[in-house]
Amino acid sequence: MTVKALIIDDERPARAELKKLLQDFPEIEIIPAKHKTVKRPLKK
Repeated sequence: MTVKALIIDDERPARAELKKLLQDFPEIEIIPAKHKTVKRPLKK
């Protein structure tokens, strides 16, 4: 079973670290924030 994850954080280093950690789990698919299924960016 594949779990899809969308990483959202306002700090680039935090996003990069989380992506790095999740890459060790082949059952987790990281969805890019610019992926076609992401309708619009979150507003602050």
